[in-house]
Amino acid sequence: RARSQRRPRRSVDELSAGDALRRETSRRLLQLKAERALGGDHPFEPDLVAARDKPHAESKLRVASAPETYLDRLRRETERRVEHRRKLRDEQDRRQLEGATFEPQTTACPTYIKRIARGMALARAAEKEAARASRGAAGFDDQDSVFGGERPTWR
Repeated sequence: RARSQRRPRRSVDELSAGDALRRETSRRLLQLKAERALGGDHPFEPDLVAARDKPHAESKLRVASAPETYLDRLRRETERRVEHRRKLRDEQDRRQLEGATFEPQTTACPTYIKRIARGMALARAAEKEAARASRGAAGFDDQDSVFGGERPTWR
């Protein structure tokens, strides 16, 4: 008969608990052996600084030591950051424009088109002046009305 068949049978709880205990024991033994092996090779021991021996660090905000200047310092820091970002943006724009070689070629507008545009602008200006004169006689001022025209003067 095989050796495992001669042993008493174990329950599920015994199997899982026993295996976990055996695994944990072997892990701890390996860890202790590794620590002993490292301890002899490395004589270094860290020098731990106690909290009372540490130099006191000062807060960047200094709210407790100088509360009256906090808002001024905050404003100056914000202005410094905005100025720095503006300089970076300007530098980036300058670098981008250095490589720009595109220059569009445009043609001049024909003279007869320019004459037509000038005539239309003069006609529009004359029309506005005529409307303004008629409104002045009717008691309206120069402000536009909700009803599509100008508002009457109520004074």
